[in-house]
Amino acid sequence: MFRHPKKKIDLLRDKARMSWNNLRANLHLWTPEIANAKPYREGYHIKYDMCRFTYCMSRIHTHYESTKAVKGRTKNTHDHILGSSLVGECVLDNSDIFLKDEKGFEKMFELYLHGLLVTFVTKEENDLLAQLRGKFLTKDKYNEVGIVLQDKEGNQVELPAPPKILTEWEIKKFGLKDTGYKPIEIEPKKLIQFV
Repeated sequence: MFRHPKKKIDLLRDKARMSWNNLRANLHLWTPEIANAKPYREGYHIKYDMCRFTYCMSRIHTHYESTKAVKGRTKNTHDHILGSSLVGECVLDNSDIFLKDEKGFEKMFELYLHGLLVTFVTKEENDLLAQLRGKFLTKDKYNEVGIVLQDKEGNQVELPAPPKILTEWEIKKFGLKDTGYKPIEIEPKKLIQFV
């Protein structure tokens, strides 16, 4: 669905591996108190840093733009569809799935790659999206803000669904309700093609 240069797969895998190793090495710090720490409260600095182990400056462009960004009358920016800190927190909370062995790394790598997907939106839209973390499911955020996306040809498009494990985790972690919106589900290996 989305294409990225084949020569970058090893680079991204290496970055993901370093993140994975950091998460594993520090997993003993991920206690229930840290996992549930709130901003400006005890232990939050540990949670903040650990969740950002998955941060990566690389981007995989969807080449989707909001209709407001296309008009170009405002400041525009890239939006990571799935924030890297959300990826980190989900991985830590599901360490039994993601951090125990090589199969876990491959599952984490799929989530990691999804976190690199970017769209082009207005700065205002990006700010609104950022405020919805933990208040709306990732799959529902663009609808909640009213962002309409289009591809290079001007066709209206939808974002692919985030991995199911992320949506299930968000429902459990943040006590969110599923709106019933069902975005397009794409097999992870078909979502990003390295060519």
